[in-house]
Formats: sequence, C-alpha cells, structure tokens
Amino acid sequence: MLKDILINRRIRCSNPQYFNDPWDCKPCVHPDLLDDPIKRRIMAESLIATQKGGPKGDITDSRLLHDPVFLGKCIGRFNNFMSEFIMTRWGIVCLSAAPCSTLMWSHYSDNHKGICLEFRAKDTLFGNALRITYHTEYPKMVLGENFAPMMLIAKAKDWEKEEEYRLVCPLSEGLTEAKGSPLVMKDGFLAIGDLLNAIVLGCQIEPEKERAIKDLLKEHGQRVRLKRAIRVPHRYDLALKDVV
Repeated sequence: MLKDILINRRIRCSNPQYFNDPWDCKPCVHPDLLDDPIKRRIMAESLIATQKGGPKGDITDSRLLHDPVFLGKCIGRFNNFMSEFIMTRWGIVCLSAAPCSTLMWSHYSDNHKGICLEFRAKDTLFGNALRITYHTEYPKMVLGENFAPMMLIAKAKDWEKEEEYRLVCPLSEGLTEAKGSPLVMKDGFLAIGDLLNAIVLGCQIEPEKERAIKDLLKEHGQRVRLKRAIRVPHRYDLALKDVV
C-alpha cells in the first residue's frame, strides 16, 4: 500500500459503513424537536424542498406543514434513508492532529509496529479538513439548520483524544456542486500530489519492515522525510525524531 501511495500519489478513502464507531456518520433528527413549532416548520419546509413534485405534491406539502404525526413518520424514514445515503455518496479520509498519541498508535498502527503518514496542511486540501466535534449526548440536529454541517463530524466524547479531522470526498464529480474539486475521488482514491511530507515509523517497528520502507523512499520518495516515534525517557509519552 505504501508503494502505491508513493508511486501513484494517492490515498484510499474509507467507506463510513466500516467505521468502528456504530454511531459514526449515522445522523438522526431528534424526535423531541418536533414539539417545537418553529423547529417543526423549519424541518417540514426542508423536507418539502427536497421533493421532486408530482400530482399529490401539494397535498403532501400541506400534511408536512400541518400534521405533526405525519411529519414525524417522514422524519423517521429520512433518518433511515440518510444512514444508507451517506455510504453511497462520500468517502472519508480520517486524519489526526495527535501524531504522538500512544492510544492511536496502539489502535491503528499494529501496536506501534506500523507507520503514520504526515501531510502538508497549510494552503493545501488537507488544510480544509473538517474538525470533529465531540459530545457527551447525541447532538440535536435540526433538518434545515445544523443537520448538514454536523451529520459527518459529530462523535461521542469518548473519542476526543483522537483529535480527528476529516476530508469528505464525493464519489464522483456529479455528486458535488464544486466542479473540479480536488476532493473528488477516483476509483476509491484521493489524489494527494506531493503533499506527503513524512513517514513516521512506530517505536516498535520491526527492522526488516524499516529497511523495506527506506528502500521504497530511496526509489520512489526522495522528497519524503523519514521520522521515528520514540519513547520519552521517564514519561508515558512519545516524541518524533528525524531519521538520518
């Protein structure tokens, strides 16, 4: 996989259905919000705006506006629809601002035996990554207000130490209003150009794997720096050090 990244200058985008958090990317409009007449109307009008019309369109619109029970059922169907819809529209690139997190290395990098990729962020597509917001309770998302910006970036506070950021990547150009966006995926990958700044070796990486990575960099990644995560003496902490 690293060889493919270095040669083709691309990274794979993840399908949200395989995330390890069962609430992740499964937005839900809270039913309690329907008790508020202002919120109820905002959500009804938002649902109406998504309708394509038809012979019974006016009747349906009226029921959405004036029948709270009918609106509630429609919101329930909308919640179920969105959980499936997200999986077919976007890929996600998950990033972290915590390269020295021992938990991150343990969970996602083969118990410190793997690697971490460091990307240039300033004035690049990585600099536009969305910051995850962490909550003690499931956030009350209002369709037509905060639903769209929160549906992919709200997580439980248990995940806060990951300091996660995300790139949300449309599966095709037809699924985004920003034509020519650098975030559009191609065959499941996101093009990164020369934005890979460094490869960080885990503090327990096996010698043969380290040698293989060095050989790959000599052949395909001469401009990519090599770093190592090292254990800080007398502390439960990691630091990054350049490999020379």
